[in-house]
Amino acid sequence: MEYPHAGGPFEDLNALEGTLAPLFAEELSVNYLPWASANAASASRDKKRSSATLGDGVFEQSTQRYAARAFRAVRSAVAKSSENTALQDFLATVGARKHLS
Repeated sequence: MEYPHAGGPFEDLNALEGTLAPLFAEELSVNYLPWASANAASASRDKKRSSATLGDGVFEQSTQRYAARAFRAVRSAVAKSSENTALQDFLATVGARKHLS
């Protein structure tokens, strides 16, 4: 995308899928989204620590409350985009949908 600016216009998801899909499938859906989901669950239960199974082990740390709020906002945005079939199909294909519902 040449000369991007806030508010768009934005590149079509189909044009970006070849670049985005590996990032989502190999990194975000495997490491970040499971952590963010576990962290948000811990924050909602007012727990001081959260843990998530990532790859071949368990990752544990203090619950990050701001990250939990941000993740809830992402989940809300994805839910509001439920009629965007291209986005929903992409998220399902790369394994991200299960973490965002």
